[in-house]
Amino acid sequence: MPAAFPHTYKVNLSEIHSAKATLHCEQAPVVLGGAPPQFDGLDSHWSPETLFISSIALCYVTTLAALKKKHESLEIREDDINIEGILDKTKEGLVFTQIALHVTCSTNDKEKAIRILENAKKYCLISNALKCPTVLNLTLNEL
Repeated sequence: MPAAFPHTYKVNLSEIHSAKATLHCEQAPVVLGGAPPQFDGLDSHWSPETLFISSIALCYVTTLAALKKKHESLEIREDDINIEGILDKTKEGLVFTQIALHVTCSTNDKEKAIRILENAKKYCLISNALKCPTVLNLTLNEL
């Protein structure tokens, strides 16, 4: 059962050096963050951009898991999930212009699975907070 609202989430940054930092969140593993290679950063660190798009994918997966609990007879096995964010120059400045979530699943009922997979996108808290569209690309296989 979810905790009562409102929920508060906190992250602490330490060891801040130039465009790099160590991110801490409660008992979760430490994450090394910094600028991406596209902005002269290191590819060994999680960038704000990769953390941002990974949060969309993770939110989608956790929302999907919650929805699947309500449909016990439906089998959906996530075989592969990839996410891609397009950052581009616009008249408003640099913005993500599109997010594409590519989901490959195996299921015993394609019609029901499509409805559940689309609802997971619809109810994903993170993608609902975005200005840019999130496109869901599904590939469904028979179990």
